[in-house]
Amino acid sequence: MLKLTELDEPGLFLLGIELLDSAGQTLFETLERQLKPLFGEDWFSLSLVRNPEDRELAPRDLSVLLVQIEIRNNNNFRLALRTEYNHGQPQDKSYFEHLTDLRITRNEWFHRIINPITTDELFDLCKTIVAIFPAQTQITMKASKLQELLGKDDFSASDLLRTSKYVGGYVTKLEEIEETRRQEQELEEIMIEAHIEQQTAIMEEIIDEELRREISHDPYVPLIGDPHTGSLLPQKYTLRLDGTIIDRREGLELKDKLGERAIEIGQSLLKHHPTGGRLRLSADGTVVGYEDEEWVVIGLIDLSNWFDT
Repeated sequence: MLKLTELDEPGLFLLGIELLDSAGQTLFETLERQLKPLFGEDWFSLSLVRNPEDRELAPRDLSVLLVQIEIRNNNNFRLALRTEYNHGQPQDKSYFEHLTDLRITRNEWFHRIINPITTDELFDLCKTIVAIFPAQTQITMKASKLQELLGKDDFSASDLLRTSKYVGGYVTKLEEIEETRRQEQELEEIMIEAHIEQQTAIMEEIIDEELRREISHDPYVPLIGDPHTGSLLPQKYTLRLDGTIIDRREGLELKDKLGERAIEIGQSLLKHHPTGGRLRLSADGTVVGYEDEEWVVIGLIDLSNWFDT
């Protein structure tokens, strides 16, 4: 499968943000259709499950909605999704696992934990959205189209960007200029213009936050048990309770490469991450596990004793 990064085409990041923003809007509209007739105009605040630390919650914020549905077991919200998405029947365990994946992915994109974003990450996001929302919804149709393009061996960045409501129209314009003038300088000027005119407020906020973190960033020495504050590689892994480590994307086991040594590595990680589950890796060999809504350092690994990264 062809692989691009946001370093090759910065628009990849915008495509993911568009999908996440659309997911929040779609969930909000679904809940409103189902709950407004029951609770009235103030349906959102009346149907919430609140914790003491909650302040003002934004009804269209994807993170807020997913926390309500997936962590706080908001029966009002779950009933609304069941009614509209599943003919009134309860969703199975795998459906809520997809919601968990979407919440974690949202945090990774908005907080720039995966850097740089690749087409593999965009493909995984599309796959999760298709698994959550009904096929006839606009967000699923867009995600399905992107997923189909990303599954090909010969897609281009332009193919992907045409699906964007922000910069899609500019792709055709750029191709026309390239065909008639072949002047690189003019193409760059059009791209800059497209970038400036189509930036959203949410993108500006993300970029500003990234700059602030880079300015204030101190050298990071990972310690077992500490929250991980650096970037992570795109690959996803799973640690089972018997010490088996699996590459989730490829479906391979580390044991296929290292034999019993792989189990020893897995058991050493379980000492600091006894529940097992999701793993990620940084470029320096730091292994992190997902605990209490954040990535936590659980070990350091010589990359020669790991999957090919």
